[in-house]
Amino acid sequence: MQRSLEVLLTYPPEQRQPSDQEGFQKIQLTLKKTLADIHHKQGLPETEKYQNALNDRQCWLEQYQQLSLSGRALMTQLQPLENTEQVIPYLTMDMAGIPEPVKKLLEKLQPRPLGELLERGDITSAEVLASKLLEIVPIVRSESIHDPMLARLFAQIALAFNKRRSLLLLNLQSQVRMDELPWVKHLQSITPIDESKRLENARTLISDMIIQTYTYFPHTILPNTFIKSLGQVIKALPESSMEQPPLTEELAADIFMHEFSEKFLKAAKQAASLMQGTLYEKYYGLDYGVIANLETPEALYDLCLSKSGTSVDYYHYGDRVYRSARPSENGKIIEWQQVITTHNLATLTNAINLCEYLRSENGKRLSLKVADWIVTKCTRYNPGNPDQIRLQEHKNLAYAVRQMLFFLSFQPEDVQFSVLAKLQGIPQILDNKISIISTRKTCTKAPETTSISDMDVVDEMTEADKNYSDFMAASDDDSSYYSPYYSSYYRTRTTIKPSREQLLDRLNKKKEQVDIMVNSLDAALSSQQVHEPPKPFVGWL
Repeated sequence: MQRSLEVLLTYPPEQRQPSDQEGFQKIQLTLKKTLADIHHKQGLPETEKYQNALNDRQCWLEQYQQLSLSGRALMTQLQPLENTEQVIPYLTMDMAGIPEPVKKLLEKLQPRPLGELLERGDITSAEVLASKLLEIVPIVRSESIHDPMLARLFAQIALAFNKRRSLLLLNLQSQVRMDELPWVKHLQSITPIDESKRLENARTLISDMIIQTYTYFPHTILPNTFIKSLGQVIKALPESSMEQPPLTEELAADIFMHEFSEKFLKAAKQAASLMQGTLYEKYYGLDYGVIANLETPEALYDLCLSKSGTSVDYYHYGDRVYRSARPSENGKIIEWQQVITTHNLATLTNAINLCEYLRSENGKRLSLKVADWIVTKCTRYNPGNPDQIRLQEHKNLAYAVRQMLFFLSFQPEDVQFSVLAKLQGIPQILDNKISIISTRKTCTKAPETTSISDMDVVDEMTEADKNYSDFMAASDDDSSYYSPYYSSYYRTRTTIKPSREQLLDRLNKKKEQVDIMVNSLDAALSSQQVHEPPKPFVGWL
């Protein structure tokens, strides 16, 4: 703005060349628009609106300076402390002048049990819980070692090993495991261990890990970090105490090798033994009687390929025949593998005998909790979000529906129909959103201004515009959830807002997905044939 004013003042109208008139007109229009925006936001100088905005700015600066001084004083007090446990006395003394967010942050520094952190909401996702478990598991495993020095050494080695970067390898290969390190293998062979204590600790930890994840994050699939930490505990058990369950990781679509290992076949057969004849089988149109008789992982892959409806390319390299497809097509095959195997839900339920737990009131709470989460996410769907965020939302919804159906399969019909009633309200809410966007103005431009006095004219919003503003305010903006990826990359791609036609198309697509989900569930509960099984999330791309 300052540069534009300098150009206009340096070259008065009588000194301008005719060829430069168009450029000067653009500069004038830019200045007028800038002044109009300033007037709309905080008013022009020497007006009451401008003075109020200036006073608010000065109050904010004073508060910022006060907070800065308080923060420096607090840093001076906390700097000599050696660990977080020494922060606790500061919480009981007079903390006048310290902002409330800082007090809450100091409270979070207190060491607390994992269950208490979950109750307080300090752990906000299954991924965060899995990262905490990676720190807890080595400590629990080392408690059965008699020598305290060796126990501390084993715990530190395991903690360091768990912090390494995990890689997804080709040809079904895996990274080196800690037990395969030569010095660790030698130490384990000569270290005396209390077998009874190790067995007791491992069983308690396995049960707590699974139930805590189900209780607090029932809508989320088990992340790979959780599978990794759980696998470490199970491998520490004697073979006679528990059969090694076939835990399956979430595969990457971009490097999928179009084959499954033996553990995926075992997981599918365990799911068949548990879920045959249930709501889960009817909803997805599966035949667990056939799946239970599959003999090779290749047969499981062929089943997933036929279910996904994708086509793959074949090529020869040496003596082997390889298959390839686009990542989106790979995702469909992987998704059906997760549907068939229930992605560890059936495996873990069999491993620690959770059937009675899921048939009780606990299972009912899990089903209703996931259903409420699905309703919230669908009704607060924001079609204006970037493509990557909307894809992640759709993916999470598909996972949540699968989790809900698994839990519902252990519940009586009255609970199943109550969940269906919750979901049947989603299409009406989406219809209201579609109506709001359809009736709003196509565009609400700022008034064209030719002088400063014209800026007093302000557009009046129609009722449809107000409804649209309320709708966007009530929709989820998950840009903060996906930070820093969103802030550094996707924010630069969303400077142009989607048009009304794009918003309507996205909402209609979402409503179509929800309609198929609700109708399929209704048909499955009514013992009718599901004519169009719901597609995996990638099927809608």
